[in-house]
Amino acid sequence: MSKAKTRRRCLPLGDVLFRLHEEYTKVVKRKVDINDQVSIRGLTLAINNIGMVYFELKDVNQANYFFKKALLIDERINNQKGIAREMGNIGKVKLELNEFDSALYFLETSAAIDREIGNEFGEIESIVDIALVYYKKGDYQLAEKILIDLQKVKSLECVVAGIWIDQL
Repeated sequence: MSKAKTRRRCLPLGDVLFRLHEEYTKVVKRKVDINDQVSIRGLTLAINNIGMVYFELKDVNQANYFFKKALLIDERINNQKGIAREMGNIGKVKLELNEFDSALYFLETSAAIDREIGNEFGEIESIVDIALVYYKKGDYQLAEKILIDLQKVKSLECVVAGIWIDQL
């Protein structure tokens, strides 16, 4: 990617990050009631989104910090969808850091939770990421097998969407 393209991509992400930080600060200052599930889930989603911006900016340590912060809150309120989301995102960070065993732990946990709660798209996204772990490890046959098996049990549209979204 050229420097000009990178700069154009980072400027909007920087603006988004600034706005997310502002919103996060406002919510934290309001001292959200832990019993207000809607507000707490919104807070963890905002924290997760801040992590995603850092991840896109390739600041994986900062991204990991926000994913773990969101995970702690979602675990406290037992928000299974949020736990699966953050486990998957931490798995992506571990994959980016070439910590393959750790990445597999987080991604497999994410896929299992998503399967349990019926979040098909989240499950597919995690399974695609698991295949990517094996691909990056050099186990191309296993990566291919995982994707072929996934295609057998899930609709082709969902698998293609999962792969396409994951590569944005």
